Amino acid sequence: MSQENDPTGRPNRRLRKSLIQSAVLACVGLAFLVLLIRLEWIDVSMLAKAVENNAHWILLSGLAQVVGLTFALFRYRSLLRANGVEVKLPAVTNATAVGTALGQWLPGAMTLIEALRIGLMFGAHNVQNLSQQAESPDSAAKSPSAPSRIEVVGKLALVGFLDRLVGLSVFLATGGLILAFLSTTPIEHMTTAATWEDQMTPSSSWNTQQLLLGISLVSLFASLSLMLIPGVATSKKVLALMQRVRDWSARHNSRMVQRVLGAAMALALSMTQSRIRYRSLLLPLLLSLFSNLCFVLNYKFCALALGADIHVLHIAGVIPFIGLASLLPLGFGGIGGYQLVAVALFQPFGVDPTSIASTSLLQGTVVLLTQSLVGLFFLRSSLPQVRAILQRG
Repeated sequence: MSQENDPTGRPNRRLRKSLIQSAVLACVGLAFLVLLIRLEWIDVSMLAKAVENNAHWILLSGLAQVVGLTFALFRYRSLLRANGVEVKLPAVTNATAVGTALGQWLPGAMTLIEALRIGLMFGAHNVQNLSQQAESPDSAAKSPSAPSRIEVVGKLALVGFLDRLVGLSVFLATGGLILAFLSTTPIEHMTTAATWEDQMTPSSSWNTQQLLLGISLVSLFASLSLMLIPGVATSKKVLALMQRVRDWSARHNSRMVQRVLGAAMALALSMTQSRIRYRSLLLPLLLSLFSNLCFVLNYKFCALALGADIHVLHIAGVIPFIGLASLLPLGFGGIGGYQLVAVALFQPFGVDPTSIASTSLLQGTVVLLTQSLVGLFFLRSSLPQVRAILQRG
């Protein structure tokens, strides 16, 4: 198949650009690690003792990560089915595992990773991996011919967008609800620090509770806004407005606005054609909830390995924002500036910065190694396809 006709094709320069970005981010992450060690916020001896004496907690952390990824995998497959696309489970598992692992090593290459996942589900050497299910006998009678690969790729791109939307909205909703609960709890009950009374005055304690309440309200509003996107985007008025803005940008030669609006309109049209219903998102939302619980346990087990006293509710309230921070170019594979972000986010609960930074570093390392090992396991059978997709151009 030629490059022009292959919707998953990507030029080699994107791969080179992603590799350069990874190298730069690795340097940034290393610089942050040196800073944290000099601040004595990362205790290397504590990490060494955890590996030596508490390896069982680290293994449990990795297992929790694998279970969480499994729930996320079934969330993605349920969204595929909700959009009328049936992909065999081995193909979905292979594509998701390899794509997630490469995403750890190629941060910032979301487009490339999504193209890789779509390409693996197509099966470069086995196009029968992918099939389209008719929604009803009537629709099958009206459209007896199979849809083109471009149409199916469009649906897969829409599913990728919905997968991230559902995961992020549940993340923000659970974090917002827990922070709202913690904001109503007396501040001395929100921390395990023995010297909390020496750290906080009544007035700063009240300010902390108000801060947590404000963050929770913003988080819940953001979650609700994300979940409204499938309904709002299919509105004819919204599509007409986007078209007018796109026409205006064309007259003023604003290429970036045209690209953004073009992608948004393509997604909106895909949603309209797929007839997204909110009830079809109930199972993905539930699977996201279980996935998030596993990620909280992943963090908690790392804290237990280090002997750090961090309450599980504090982790559940903060981890969604640590996840959001992972979108920022602060390091590589969850290691680097993200440990500083974790220290800042846990500060209202009076947790020792050294405990937080060390736990965050251990957790980031566990996630990186676990997802890489899982990806390598599945990469053995799909290496030719991955090489073809990455080198296509």
